[in-house]
Amino acid sequence: MIKRMHQWSGALLAVGITLLAACGPMPVASPSGSVGLSRAASSAPTQTLLVMPDAGPSGILAAIDAAKRTIDVEVYMLSDGGICDALTRAAKRGVQVRALLEPQPYNPGDPNKPIPTNSVTRKKMADSGVVFRWTNKESFTYTHQKSFVVDGAVAFIMTMNLSKAAMLDNREFIIIEKDPQRVKLVQQLFDADWSYTPFDAKNLGSLVLSPVNSRSQLTSLIESAQRTLVMEIEVFFDPAIFDLLAKKMKQGVVISVLLPSPKKIDFGLQTVAELRKRGVTNVRFIQAPMIHAKLIVADGARAYIGSINPTTNSMDNNRELGIILDEPGIVSKLVQVNVADWSKGEDFPATIQTRGRTVTKAPIDFEPIF
Repeated sequence: MIKRMHQWSGALLAVGITLLAACGPMPVASPSGSVGLSRAASSAPTQTLLVMPDAGPSGILAAIDAAKRTIDVEVYMLSDGGICDALTRAAKRGVQVRALLEPQPYNPGDPNKPIPTNSVTRKKMADSGVVFRWTNKESFTYTHQKSFVVDGAVAFIMTMNLSKAAMLDNREFIIIEKDPQRVKLVQQLFDADWSYTPFDAKNLGSLVLSPVNSRSQLTSLIESAQRTLVMEIEVFFDPAIFDLLAKKMKQGVVISVLLPSPKKIDFGLQTVAELRKRGVTNVRFIQAPMIHAKLIVADGARAYIGSINPTTNSMDNNRELGIILDEPGIVSKLVQVNVADWSKGEDFPATIQTRGRTVTKAPIDFEPIF
């Protein structure tokens, strides 16, 4: 088994390199780890990709510091001191700053006792001028979305919480979106959630929204794969998606799944066991950076990033946001990052002893699974 997995690993690395070449020449990334993209070289790019931890907090801080009128944040966890200070500065200079936070972040050590991170942040920022509200627990199991909008003109669609670990230790992806229609949709989503009213989820385009269309969007992306399917995911557990991967394997699609180290999130052992039952064996883990990203790439041409993990709860019960991408430069960069991460990966043990559906070790901002 180990020999076979190493053969698969070498084949996938070769596939990744081939996909990079097929995507065309790479745009030149800035020292911050960002890359601007556009279909037409003569037109201004509408999307920029940030890769953590390479990019660090500078892009987020610059956007907050540049705000003139409004900043609207909808995020699962807010704790980073630098970002909290930047939001406070914005509010003090007259920017309307609103923040929707999940009131009961999941605690893997004691699911009956939520992590108090957001309550602590609200208490610390009581005099900041930032207006806080808790997200709607009656409508969503968790609000796990990770986004913010500046001046109604720029939307940050992220895999990351606004925490120090997210920017300094984790593998994370951010799309800075300037397309007016997509930004308008993210702003309208925030406004609906802020007022606890239903969001009119028509014509979402490339946006992936839970619990509205994320299952259908992710299923369609996976179904579309004809040659390769790459997944770099923090947590992954959904029987329908497992079965779909088995189907794609039988169709000849080369599938790779990269997970965090089981020393950090041991639930990955359960995921690997379920995948192996279905014949999906090309699964690895890496120690660092900590994989908190949610990335799926089909045929090196179409990609998903966002807050949504391929878990039943994340797709069907939470408030979540992501985006489907097909800009060649962005997808090429995502493939490049995955190839580098995969090359550092380790094979899971040939024999795995699962511990049921209980997570015993996890980072402080571990995602809700069920």
